[in-house]
Amino acid sequence: MIWLDSIATTEWVKYGVEGAIFLIAIAILSVFTYRIKKQVDENIKRSDAQEERVTERQRAVDEQLQQIIALVSHIQDERNDRSHKAKEEAKSREIDNYIVDQLQGLLVSLHCARTYYVCYHNGSWSNNGMSLQKMSISAERTNLDVSSITKELQQMPRSFLMYFDKQLVENNRIFCSDVKDLEQKDTMAYNWLHSHQCTKIAIVGIRDEYHKYLIGFVVAEYSEQYPPLVDMSDKKIELQVSKTAERMSGALQVVHRKEEHHEEQDSHQDRSIRHITIQGGVDTND
Repeated sequence: MIWLDSIATTEWVKYGVEGAIFLIAIAILSVFTYRIKKQVDENIKRSDAQEERVTERQRAVDEQLQQIIALVSHIQDERNDRSHKAKEEAKSREIDNYIVDQLQGLLVSLHCARTYYVCYHNGSWSNNGMSLQKMSISAERTNLDVSSITKELQQMPRSFLMYFDKQLVENNRIFCSDVKDLEQKDTMAYNWLHSHQCTKIAIVGIRDEYHKYLIGFVVAEYSEQYPPLVDMSDKKIELQVSKTAERMSGALQVVHRKEEHHEEQDSHQDRSIRHITIQGGVDTND
């Protein structure tokens, strides 16, 4: 406080006792004000630090809450996915069973060697980005002592049976009363049919109802072991295969419509495929 004494002595001489007291009071007030301001600034800093800590804690709590919400949502989505997959698998089994039943009915009515359904599906992509479509036998029924050919036609390029593909695209059906006639038209098709003793064949395409493109085809094959019955004309064979293809096509369109409008169709999920109107008629599995 030496500087206060200096001020008091100087002002005593210059202004007298009252002036010196006044200046000392101002000096003391200045010191007091400085200390208060310093204390206030420190309090503000502490308050800001505390508020920042509170904000940080709140942010951490919010992040944890969001993580919990995301986890619950993920669990719910997985449950929904499992439920959706279960419904899709049930639909798939239903249509698979229906197709097998149709092929079995065709086999019995024609008394042929085998019947099968070939479906087109995505294969892969070439280096220049072109789609390489493939085909596979997805269902087959054979008569007694007739070996299956399902494994022989899996993931095969659509071009493997180019003649068949071209005829189906243009005419939607193929009927060959003697497979030997194919020898000059398409060696690949002839060799493949000849390899499993096929002598006569009827094929009808299955098309997408909306876009009209081929999605597969139904085949009935005869062999020397199982030739056509005497009263089974070529026209009857072709007609029977066509009816089966129409029913299978209609069933596949039903599945397609259910997938596009599943919310509107939930109330009808238990309905049997056999009771759905298909292309203007009711399936009676005849």
